[in-house]
Amino acid sequence: MLTPVPPPAADEPHVWVEYLRDRGLLDAADPAPVRAMSGGVSGVVVQVGGLLCKQPRERLAVDDDWTADPRRVLAEAEAMSRLPGIAPMMVDLDRERLVVLC
Repeated sequence: MLTPVPPPAADEPHVWVEYLRDRGLLDAADPAPVRAMSGGVSGVVVQVGGLLCKQPRERLAVDDDWTADPRRVLAEAEAMSRLPGIAPMMVDLDRERLVVLC
């Protein structure tokens, strides 16, 4: 079973920039504006430049104690890869941190 590595925090946007640069998806010279997308109940979504970074939460952001296996993002990534032109184009999948990049 995969154990998710602690994600870059949405409230620390510079961490997402560093993360993408470490993965070779963002040039060091790119100013890469960062914006945390609101309304994410089942995951964190952050826009960094032209990329969307999506990482599922294990505990959903609701008042009740609702949990879901964060590995569900792997099935989502598989579906995205099978539906070109319908689903967003996946740029990268970080299986260790369970992050989909579109």
